[in-house]
Amino acid sequence: MNRSTVVLSLFVSVAFLGACQASPTPAPVSGAASSAAGSAPASVPSGAVQESAPAGLPGTLSVLTFEPGKAITLLRRGQSVSFGAAGNGDMLPVPSPDGRHLALVRSPDPGVVAPGDLVVVEAGGQRHVLARQVIGGGGNAPAWTPDGKAVVHGGVRYDVSGGGHAGAGLTGNPAYLTYSVGGATLAYATSSNSIIVAPAGGGAKRVVDISKLAECSLRAACPFAVQAVSDDGRYVALGSGNTDPSNVTEAHLVLDTSSGKPVDLAAFGDVQHIWFTASGGAIVHTARDLRVVDAAWHVTGTFPAPGNGKLFYTA
Repeated sequence: MNRSTVVLSLFVSVAFLGACQASPTPAPVSGAASSAAGSAPASVPSGAVQESAPAGLPGTLSVLTFEPGKAITLLRRGQSVSFGAAGNGDMLPVPSPDGRHLALVRSPDPGVVAPGDLVVVEAGGQRHVLARQVIGGGGNAPAWTPDGKAVVHGGVRYDVSGGGHAGAGLTGNPAYLTYSVGGATLAYATSSNSIIVAPAGGGAKRVVDISKLAECSLRAACPFAVQAVSDDGRYVALGSGNTDPSNVTEAHLVLDTSSGKPVDLAAFGDVQHIWFTASGGAIVHTARDLRVVDAAWHVTGTFPAPGNGKLFYTA
């Protein structure tokens, strides 16, 4: 059984019932993490590596290479940043907005949803534990705040500098938390048919019910895993639930929350991922290429997709 086919039972048991395999409440590690905001990334000359994204693509695509026992590298703007070697228990890696840090969950058993350590890795490989006994999987993964000063996991905000922690102001048991590329808006799932969209700095939350969408009646479950949200909160890209929320693929729909209707993606074929740009358009990652669309969803450019590795988009 693959990871995506078991997500519903994991999501219900982990995200909603809070059973989490009878795991204890996450234990923050006070003062264990030090800020590395001024650390320079370990890099190689730009001429020695390939560009991580084609020239002319709006924003920046980073390619993360992550395989147990091998070097963790982030390729961005022609520079390769190393984060040391990946351990067998490392999972759910997410780079910080500036590409100088990596957040991940260190699990004793990466094959199941089990409590582990929330870890920040600096460029060069130095590690700091932010919290222990956090759940990695079932919709839970580290999410960097737009300013790169904290990591949100399981509804708790952990400061990278000093190790302080506090509630992130999210509703219920949030899953698939995603910030917009400009940092103005966040979105997350609270159930398999309910999405919340809210200002990242606090404010009124909008509950988006996706249960009545035709897409939900055609599948065993609604595509409730949030891939991306636009800065103005109008559009939310949703994919199939996956036990690795940092690698959600199959963006079945983009919901226009102003009309409650999905955007027609039929012309794009097999859509893997969608990111919304700061200019109001989007980048659509299909099985073949990357397509840039404007605010009216007209294709304005087509580019070859980068090679193997997880893709992350920043402005």
